[in-house]
Amino acid sequence: MAATVDTPSLTARPRPEIIAHDIEPAKQGWTSWFTTTDHKKIGLMYLGTVIVFFALGGVEALLIRTQLAIPDNTLLTPEKYNQILTMHGTTMIFLVVVPVWAGFANYLVPLMIGARDVAFPRLNAWSYWMYLFGGLALYASMFFSPPEAGWFSYVPLSLKQFSATNGQEAWIYMVHLTGLSSILGAINFIATIHNMRAPGMGWGRMPLFVWTILIYAYLIILALTSLAATVTMLLLDRNFGTNFFNPNEGGSAMLWQHLFWFFGHPEVYILVLPAFGVFSEILPVFARKPIFGYKAIAASTAAIAFLGMLVWAHHMFATPMSTVVLAFFMLSSFLIAVPTGVKIFNWVATLWRGTVEWTVPLLYCVGGIFTFTMGGITGIFLAVFPIDWQLTDTYFVVAHFHYTAFGASAFAMLAALYYWFPKMTGRMLSEKLGKVGFAFTFIGFHLTFLIQHSAGLSGMPRRVYEYSDHSWTAYNFISTVGAFTIGVGLAGRKLDATVSNLSIDGVRLVVGEPVHEGQQLEVSIAPEGDAAVTVRGTVVWAQPREGKTVLGVAFDRPDDHARTVLAKLTQWQVVKDGERIRVVLRGDFTEATRFDDLLPAMVGRVVFDTAQVTYMNSLGVRAWCEFLRQARIQGYEFHACSVPFILQASMVRDVIGRGTVTSFFAPFHCIGCDHQEERLVQTAAILAANLEPPAFKCPSCGGALEFDDLPERYFAFLQDDPD
Repeated sequence: MAATVDTPSLTARPRPEIIAHDIEPAKQGWTSWFTTTDHKKIGLMYLGTVIVFFALGGVEALLIRTQLAIPDNTLLTPEKYNQILTMHGTTMIFLVVVPVWAGFANYLVPLMIGARDVAFPRLNAWSYWMYLFGGLALYASMFFSPPEAGWFSYVPLSLKQFSATNGQEAWIYMVHLTGLSSILGAINFIATIHNMRAPGMGWGRMPLFVWTILIYAYLIILALTSLAATVTMLLLDRNFGTNFFNPNEGGSAMLWQHLFWFFGHPEVYILVLPAFGVFSEILPVFARKPIFGYKAIAASTAAIAFLGMLVWAHHMFATPMSTVVLAFFMLSSFLIAVPTGVKIFNWVATLWRGTVEWTVPLLYCVGGIFTFTMGGITGIFLAVFPIDWQLTDTYFVVAHFHYTAFGASAFAMLAALYYWFPKMTGRMLSEKLGKVGFAFTFIGFHLTFLIQHSAGLSGMPRRVYEYSDHSWTAYNFISTVGAFTIGVGLAGRKLDATVSNLSIDGVRLVVGEPVHEGQQLEVSIAPEGDAAVTVRGTVVWAQPREGKTVLGVAFDRPDDHARTVLAKLTQWQVVKDGERIRVVLRGDFTEATRFDDLLPAMVGRVVFDTAQVTYMNSLGVRAWCEFLRQARIQGYEFHACSVPFILQASMVRDVIGRGTVTSFFAPFHCIGCDHQEERLVQTAAILAANLEPPAFKCPSCGGALEFDDLPERYFAFLQDDPD
């Protein structure tokens, strides 16, 4: 009889223990930015670097427009003009608009899906440094011989016999480095979104910005791998004797165009799809209503990406192709307008009959949608190949490209900056400066590029450094004035971010002496553990209470130290604008939060902005709901919160909603007996719709059920949208 051996079960085996006697403190100071793998810091580094390159590209654009302001201008030589034109296009495409969405995605996507970080943090950091090194490689060539074959580097112009300097190599290295950066970043985003979403966050519940970043990432992998192979062949042709693009040796110059535009047209949607996601996030917030047609917008994003891979040759209508091929690309270009139109109609429907709050982010969104729509209409004309034969290589194409690329991407970039700047920095940008900057940017843009359609229809070719036809002078001079107007508007953004203390931080104070609304005060504040700071401010509201005065003070121009002190004292910022009061909530909200202290500030129309709220537990929710109930009883007019509160920061942090606010399972207990159960609670019902806590009755004794605190294990998204 065979012997048997008892194998201990896995559960019976002792678990290994690791005892940590010390924890290495987090690195502090400016050097920590060089070694960080934190997605927030990496996102901020992306955005900071993008701003620098954006400024450089803008200066290059102003030099181009200054050269063309008058006929026969000699400000720039032909070589310098071609170099600046190449640097401008390359900078804006490869170093600004593509990486800016990587920056926003790095910061926001993990927060939106409830992940602690991206899937591969070290790879994420390396992606940023490759992007930076690629930009430095390109701009280092400015000290020697910059590239001058255009951002598209058509052959044979970019081959050795026509571009003999090493500037073209710098352009190739930049494409390799930034392309590899984007590809690795795209892999990271795909892995993060597919595998690290919070429990229950199905595909039908993802924020639309996350949807667009996911599809943006897929497009990068498909398009930039093609470009990497293409520029590698160019590098080999220039330096190692191959002849991929030399027709005399069996190569083909047309091969470059097909390969480049196979990247180039999906690249257009790499630029604009995340911008569409920004529009879809911001519009419902300031329209105070859910996004119209969430599923249609998500599906149309995927449809645009698919069709965008099929239309590259409409950039090549002037090259020798059969009529059948021309007709195919013409019709596919028409077809891509359908899902784009779906988005535009859904955005308009979101604003329709909403309680619209015309803030700076919304202005940039509406301006971007309007501008992109105009660019799409001109694109329909260019998609008709007999019309394209007449307009190709004219300024009509320049205008169309900027209306679509700049109109969507740059306006959305500025909208996102204003919308998420408080989240990223804890400071508000000025609404007044923002609206002035928007006016300059919007008017300047249309002044610059609308007139270029007329220049193109009049026959002015693009990519020329001078012209002698005086009938084009007015077009170019007006366009140059518009370009400098854009420059003023964008410089205002920098001023706004620099002096964002003009947006005034506010704090609730209790003082012994009587004060009145509008009074100017100098307040000395000395919180425990901090040195005293003295700030000057205006009393926004004042309410006598028990022999003292409770007042809200809006501080004017506090320095950085004062801001740090004030941030420890307040969970809200009160800003008065005429008869309207905006209350900006920030920080953590728990059972200790005293929302009733806000009641004296609620005079007339009140808007609550919750973009800076980082955490709220169930008792904080209950305090908030009780505050809303009291506010309604006292007759105050209440406007719904900008974004839903976050109930469990460790699981679903900063889920900036898409209008359909999340639902969750919450534990309840009966105050009359020991009965306990879980109930489904809709955050929308608590925070926006009914303005009251949910009322549930105990099935055992009929008493009222009350919230318990919400540990992580109770928080779950539903797979289906709440009814």
